[in-house]
Amino acid sequence: MAGIRTGIWGGWAYYDSGEPGEQIYVRFCEDERGRLFICDLRVARSDGISTVTLRGLALGQIEAQANSPENLPVLRAIIRAPRPDEVISDERFWAERAAAGPVPLEAPPELRRLFGLLDIPKSKKYPDDFYREVASIYSALAKQRRDPAQELATRNKVEATTVHRWLREARRRGFLAPGRVRTKSRES
Repeated sequence: MAGIRTGIWGGWAYYDSGEPGEQIYVRFCEDERGRLFICDLRVARSDGISTVTLRGLALGQIEAQANSPENLPVLRAIIRAPRPDEVISDERFWAERAAAGPVPLEAPPELRRLFGLLDIPKSKKYPDDFYREVASIYSALAKQRRDPAQELATRNKVEATTVHRWLREARRRGFLAPGRVRTKSRES
């Protein structure tokens, strides 16, 4: 799923467009109202960059994601963090970044949580920690989204029925309050 994946010093963040062979780095700045806006952009594509490529960049969507309640505090911290002394020059950084290839999509656990990504166990039985995490992320999404279960399914690339099964188990284990029973209204 496309989205901001991680941030580095100086306000730079990696944006995964979902396009194979494309790397997008965006640097955010903060205006006087505290809203983040794109002030620098770096695009690398294995098949080259054209005007069509640039027109296809969803800059408004990227800014909206940056200003979302889950991303804004992290990106603000990245912007305000002093540049470490041991950080190499911009030119060398970008040269080494290009040579390293695509940014791995594995984010640290705290960022995965922030983006609503679960570490889905490989075993048949899932531990309590997994269901606690499901409950926590679902509760956060429920404050922002109309259909948090579907959003959780989309972010984790699983079926909505799988998320509903996880939620049932999280409720059964006491990590989530009982769900609301929907009743069909009859029209006379």
